[in-house]
Amino acid sequence: QGRSARTSFVIVDAQSVKTTDLTKNSGYDGAKKISGIKRHMAVDINGLPQAILVIRANVLDRSGALAM
Repeated sequence: QGRSARTSFVIVDAQSVKTTDLTKNSGYDGAKKISGIKRHMAVDINGLPQAILVIRANVLDRSGALAM
């Protein structure tokens, strides 16, 4: 397609997911009112994942993206 083989642009998004796990690995996302985990994913312009991070839901999206 005439594109460079190296990744030049990445999109980061987060999603809160409900879980039944009541251990220290789950949290509460007050903005979305979901108890569980939060997934952060970075994808390139082709939609291929470049980085994935799963954390507690009570961590802010910005903090999770910086940690990724």
